[in-house]
Amino acid sequence: MLAIYKKDNILYALAENGMDEDDATMLLTAVSEHLEKYKSAAWYIEVSEVKNTRHQTVENEMEFKIPKQDHLKKVALVGSIEWQEEFTKNLLPFSEAHIKYFHSEDKELAKSWIEK
Repeated sequence: MLAIYKKDNILYALAENGMDEDDATMLLTAVSEHLEKYKSAAWYIEVSEVKNTRHQTVENEMEFKIPKQDHLKKVALVGSIEWQEEFTKNLLPFSEAHIKYFHSEDKELAKSWIEK
């Protein structure tokens, strides 16, 4: 299940129990619309631990399909190291955003950092 909300120029995405193809589509649409609206945007994404599941759908969909990535200035990734590495492989080559990693227990610290 995926929940998305916005606060000013920050997009918050919370994925619980992984993401299916519909969630990935919804996420990419929200990110694209957010980057269209703000020239200096931030993105907080939190993925809860999912046992025996890889986020293959999100990995495949995110490649090349986020327009205006130069508008993305900060990304806070919250979750497992494995998930963060997979996400970064797809985002880094196409974005100059400052990406910072946080463990699940540090989500309040991540929210504080992204809101500065």
